[in-house]
Amino acid sequence: MKSANFGPKSQPRQKRGLETIIGGALGWTFGLATGSDVNEIKHLMYEVLQGTKQAVNAWSRGQNLVTRVTKLTSERFQHIDQLPNLTCRTLGMENDRLQELRHVNQTTQKLFSETIEQIDLAIKHLHESESLYLALKNLSN
Repeated sequence: MKSANFGPKSQPRQKRGLETIIGGALGWTFGLATGSDVNEIKHLMYEVLQGTKQAVNAWSRGQNLVTRVTKLTSERFQHIDQLPNLTCRTLGMENDRLQELRHVNQTTQKLFSETIEQIDLAIKHLHESESLYLALKNLSN
């Protein structure tokens, strides 16, 4: 099958003679297309083809841009979606740390309380020992 070649370089050779004149007269009489009409249609078809190619290229570039923007937006939404999870985990870890500090603080307070009670008991024993010593000293005099 022969493909049509539309373009400014594909012009048929010029025919001159009786056939051209008769063909032009018949075309004019019956409203048929002449050689120049066919050439003009070929030229217009070539321009339509070029415009279509440009439109397809523009559409492809636009589609690529939309695809990239969609991908970037999707990645950003995924990162935004991960932020509450990270925040929740961070808050949970901070809560655990504070719970442990509270437990350590309570333990320290208990130790201080026990230590103070033991010191108080030691002071009482010291007073008792001193009183006993003074009483024995008075008896021996």
